[in-house]
Amino acid sequence: METRCTHSLNLSHPVRIFSKAFQHRVQPAAGHEPSGASHSERRQNDNYMTSRGGSVSGSRRAAGSCAALSTPAVLAAGQDPLLIVGPGVLGTYLGKLWLDDGGEVIGQSNTVTNHGRLKNLGITPRTNEESSGSFSYVAFCAPPSGSQDLTEDVKKALALWNGSGCFLYTSSMGVYKTPESGLVSEHSELNPLGESERMDRMLKAEAAVLEAGGNVVRLAGLYHANRGAHSFFLKKGTVDRWGGYALSLLHYEDAASLAHAILKAGEAHRGEVFLGHDSNPITMEDMMDVAISSGVCPGEVKFVGKEGKDKGKKLDNRKTIEMLNNAWEPKYKSFSQFMEAGGKDWYTTSGVF
Repeated sequence: METRCTHSLNLSHPVRIFSKAFQHRVQPAAGHEPSGASHSERRQNDNYMTSRGGSVSGSRRAAGSCAALSTPAVLAAGQDPLLIVGPGVLGTYLGKLWLDDGGEVIGQSNTVTNHGRLKNLGITPRTNEESSGSFSYVAFCAPPSGSQDLTEDVKKALALWNGSGCFLYTSSMGVYKTPESGLVSEHSELNPLGESERMDRMLKAEAAVLEAGGNVVRLAGLYHANRGAHSFFLKKGTVDRWGGYALSLLHYEDAASLAHAILKAGEAHRGEVFLGHDSNPITMEDMMDVAISSGVCPGEVKFVGKEGKDKGKKLDNRKTIEMLNNAWEPKYKSFSQFMEAGGKDWYTTSGVF
């Protein structure tokens, strides 16, 4: 399947256009609107298409395909193999969940460094150079830092997807522009291209996935007991940030279970954006206080930055929960609760990491 990102990218609005190859695979349902889209969202998408010289009717036809498939498939996830590109901290636990369903998992990585760990879990490892095959289920979990050309690597992964099942790209809530209210939901305004190289890489990778009919899940700040913003701040000691800045967080296990739920929905969603967080934002200062006072992360951190205009994002992922028919909720309800309970999770108790 050829997947190209050919349109001019101004990603301040949601991208909801699919490649011609995808439009031929799934026939549109006439008269339907995109699942879960409000009138204002549809109008915003129309404006995006017309401003780029695109066809609103063509975009609606592709989006109509999503509506026709709005009911999640009755699918045992283990019925098909899952290819995970980038089986790191997030991808490894996602693979475990798929294996728990009785399925086969192939973990594709840049190097063989972690192949022993993958084999011990029952995941079949291979390198990018060994890339081959055709898969109904593909999850791209590699971080942007692991790719010299992220969009090209995503397109190579898309070429391994046969168009059925689900292709999922794990992205970051960092792509969202922070509005004055701070409130952000699945289709809120994105940061414009050109502000940072890292942001541009993520936005262009997302666009390639959405154009091909794959799905994107934008995740809040990820953590487990020994990894995350709290660990980074502990290493620095003195942090030139305002301690009152609010962070939206999500445990790695919960990020993986959200990805698992999206994949299990199969063909129910095409070109959709999901959003993952635990619904309990916490200030950086409070995060460090509870991490240290719990005894899980001993140390000392001092925030010396001044308060700025940006107070942090407040995420609202009710649409994500609705699209998944309430099939997902976070196991770890908040960072504070997790730390106060001793910071015990799969990563600290399994011996895998």
